[in-house]
Amino acid sequence: MQKSWTKSYIDILKEELVLALGCTEPIAIAYGAANVKKLLKNIPESIHIEASANLIKNIQSVVIPNTGGMVGMKPAIIAGLMAKDINNPLEILSQIKKADHHDFNILLQKHTITISKLNSDHNLHFIITGNHQNDSVKVEIKHLHTNITNIIVNGHETYSKEDDHDSYEQTRQHRDALHIDAIYDFANTVDLKPIKSLLSAQIKHNMAIANDGLDHDYAINIGRIILETDHSIEHAIKAYSASASEARMCGSPKAVMTNSGSGNQGITSSVPVIVFANEKKLSDESLYRALILSNLLTIHQKTKIGRLSAFCGAISACASTAAAFVYLENGTVEQIKMALINTLADAAGVICDGAKASCAAKITTGLDAALLGYRLAMRNKTYPPYTGLIDADADQTILNIGRLANQGMKSVDDMIVKTMIDRKY
Repeated sequence: MQKSWTKSYIDILKEELVLALGCTEPIAIAYGAANVKKLLKNIPESIHIEASANLIKNIQSVVIPNTGGMVGMKPAIIAGLMAKDINNPLEILSQIKKADHHDFNILLQKHTITISKLNSDHNLHFIITGNHQNDSVKVEIKHLHTNITNIIVNGHETYSKEDDHDSYEQTRQHRDALHIDAIYDFANTVDLKPIKSLLSAQIKHNMAIANDGLDHDYAINIGRIILETDHSIEHAIKAYSASASEARMCGSPKAVMTNSGSGNQGITSSVPVIVFANEKKLSDESLYRALILSNLLTIHQKTKIGRLSAFCGAISACASTAAAFVYLENGTVEQIKMALINTLADAAGVICDGAKASCAAKITTGLDAALLGYRLAMRNKTYPPYTGLIDADADQTILNIGRLANQGMKSVDDMIVKTMIDRKY
């Protein structure tokens, strides 16, 4: 493969596989609030946040770690105000300790926090404004969870950077180099030394939270119930993956190695592959290379979809997992494409109705499709070109799904958010 692609792919993996504690949308809100406090040099007396629909959707039902089970925008903001250090933004929620709960609750009760929907063309976009006495600070974050694009202090712009979406895409790490054939070649041939520690961290952290989910009572304990039914490799794959997601969605204090800005995508791109390789007693090198394939295929798909969407991102990761299963069985690159296509043909209709405990069930559904897609591919079975959204070319199929998710499902997203906002509790 081209040497320039080798560096690009390593850079992409380092950029997108990042450790995060808690769901990344509350993390983003907490990070924004922490920056407001730092710039005000005081805890604000009042805060107003304007947030895109997808952010509102993904914060309503997910538990914020270390808050005693709280959910929602307001606790996420208070968590940011409690933070003393913003140098490690994706682990900002780790700074809340049990000893802080009294002060946390006092801040939550006495602070005036207002929330409104931000009409934006960008799915990940919010503006948070804090006021203290005569001072005001406004921080805008767009596209990425910790990507500050604008700061206004007392009416004066003190920081701004190019936030046009096309320019944003162009500055990312050579995403035009992502193609299935090249990803497969890279996974087969790359020297593992520069990324072995990254992959080892993914294995360590994502399996730790999977075990945490199995060992403790999170949500409805899907993983434990699956294992009570059957101990086959297929059930183990689903049980460990679902348990990891349940733990993360329900406030586990353990961090997750994310993929494309999502812990659930990071879990689903890795845990099934790890369990598969372990159950089959495959070598560490085989596992590392399969993880490279799975992670990059998920990034490839999510680059077309975007960070947030009405399309369940875990399904993209499940399709990548199916491809990794084939890879670990020494399948051909054509069979890898078949597995990916088979999974997307089956499960592409799963919607994202926010981050929450039932994401674990959706991952289980997606993995059923992945396991079937992998088994079919190993028998050289796949759907013919132009079946639904399936194209003759697997990369074009990914583009078709991306268009569906990014453009076609906007009205679906609007209805999901409207339903969530309008409902009575």
